[in-house]
Amino acid sequence: MAAESNEKNHFLADSLAALLRHRIQAGPGVIEYINSIYGNPDIGEIQSLIDDQDSSERESLVELLLFPDEPIQARLEDMLQRHTYTAGDMAVVATDLIDRNITATVSLGDTGRKLHVRVDRTVLEPFLTRLHLDYSPDPQLNRTMADNLSQARWIAAAVRFRNARLEPSVRLRDFLQRYIRAMHSDPFFLEGLDFLLAFVQETHGDAELYDAMMRKKRKSWHHLNRFDAVEDRIRKSNVETLLAQGERVGYIDRRRTLKTVAAIDRICLAVYGKTEPVESEGSNGAGWEFRGAEDAAAMIRLLSS
Repeated sequence: MAAESNEKNHFLADSLAALLRHRIQAGPGVIEYINSIYGNPDIGEIQSLIDDQDSSERESLVELLLFPDEPIQARLEDMLQRHTYTAGDMAVVATDLIDRNITATVSLGDTGRKLHVRVDRTVLEPFLTRLHLDYSPDPQLNRTMADNLSQARWIAAAVRFRNARLEPSVRLRDFLQRYIRAMHSDPFFLEGLDFLLAFVQETHGDAELYDAMMRKKRKSWHHLNRFDAVEDRIRKSNVETLLAQGERVGYIDRRRTLKTVAAIDRICLAVYGKTEPVESEGSNGAGWEFRGAEDAAAMIRLLSS
């Protein structure tokens, strides 16, 4: 048993070392952030910040550059599915990596520019923590994913469950298995899964999901109606007048709210075969009733125009 544990830990350390030395790539968002914060620095200026151990900016910059995004996690997930790692294992792996005196190479997009980061313990610990290597996947969910998803989609979904550190109740597991079976080939699958995992955290996973989603849908629709009414009054008057009259002039992301409503309907139609209509406030009572994913898409097109 000890030999097996040592072997899996050494294998993980080898994989992480190779990843740090050759496969860290800062995406456009990271590069844009660096340019906006540091005033479009050249590669030498960024490297000088990284090398300055006394700089107050170094820690946040290095964490940003070495933040393990989905492609990095996907490279490790297949191995993590085959082995279970404990907090004790992670301590062993961390010590192994520190002893190797690794210098990480970070490629800045497709520019050909590279940065180099010495991987000491202050750099390594946040990196390992964000990988959630000691998370144990749910066996029943894993089996459902293996039976229904392509390899690439299974890995992507497994990474999402790992990042959420999901430990599903019986009811939540049943719901997610139904979602996987119903939506496995749908292009919306991963986007819908992102929505569901965020929603489960929002509700603390203890609600009956259909009822909870219908409540969120009605609340979202209510906010849309309130926002539209205020926008209509602004067009007829102005913000200053409304504020003087005691009107609360708030803001919502209309497109995001519409996507929330459509996601709820698409998921509920797939999993439960039903959803519930919503009514526009102040109207003649006519509401929206969805009978399929096409109806939800049509609602977004109409209200986004």
